[in-house]
Amino acid sequence: MVGSTSAREANAVFYTHSGPEIGVASTKAFLTQVLSLYLLSIALGQVKGTLATEAAKGLLEELLLMPGKIEKTLAVEETVKA
Repeated sequence: MVGSTSAREANAVFYTHSGPEIGVASTKAFLTQVLSLYLLSIALGQVKGTLATEAAKGLLEELLLMPGKIEKTLAVEETVKA
């Protein structure tokens, strides 16, 4: 969180802006961190010249498909439980 003790004590921070974490571990915070690292890796790949613009575009387009993929996964929850 912006202004937290750990943020004030750190030499550098990377804010995910996922909001406060209410539990010990939350899916929201975990997914936000994974997504942030995914986006950071794309940006760093482009800055270093190791990731072509078209490849970066493809990765970002794939990311936009995630909500639909998550919905499909959740739709089979009962089948998985059985």
